[in-house]
Amino acid sequence: MTEDKRIIENNNCGDPNSSFVIYRIHPVIAPEKYLHMIKEIMNVVCRYNSDNWPCDDQWSSILPSWFVKGFRPYNYEEFQKNSLLWTFGSWIDAMKYRNWEWYSSCLSKNRIEIKLITLSIPYIIDPFEYIIYASGVDVQSINYFDSLGNSDS
Repeated sequence: MTEDKRIIENNNCGDPNSSFVIYRIHPVIAPEKYLHMIKEIMNVVCRYNSDNWPCDDQWSSILPSWFVKGFRPYNYEEFQKNSLLWTFGSWIDAMKYRNWEWYSSCLSKNRIEIKLITLSIPYIIDPFEYIIYASGVDVQSINYFDSLGNSDS
C-alpha cells in the first residue's frame, strides 16, 4: 500500500514489518480534529519526492494556508524556548529528505497514535513533530518512541 493510501485507509495502528516511530499524543480534546489536520499536511507532502520536489515559493501555495501562516521569523530567544519551531524554508528542506513514511494512525477518546516507517538511519523526525505542534496540540502532549527503544523522555 502506498503512503497516500496508508494515510487515508490504515487507521488500525498495526505495526509495520520494519523499524518504526510511534507518536502518542495525549491527553488531547477532540483528537479527530488534530489528526485530520496532521493528515491534511501529510497528504500533500507525500505526493512529492526528491525528484519532483517543488521550490519553497510553490510550497506556499500547495500547503494549506493555516499551516503556512504558522511560520514566521523567530529570534534566537524564541528558538531557545521552543525546540519545535521552524522557519518555512528549513522545514521544507528537512521534509524533502525525511527518510520516513506514514504507516498508520488510530484514535481513542483523548489520544492519537501515529506510526511512521523509518526508511533509513538517520531519519529526520523533527519536522513531523512540527506538523503535530502546528495543528494546535499542546507540546506537553506529544510523546515519541521508536522501535529501537529510543524516546523523548
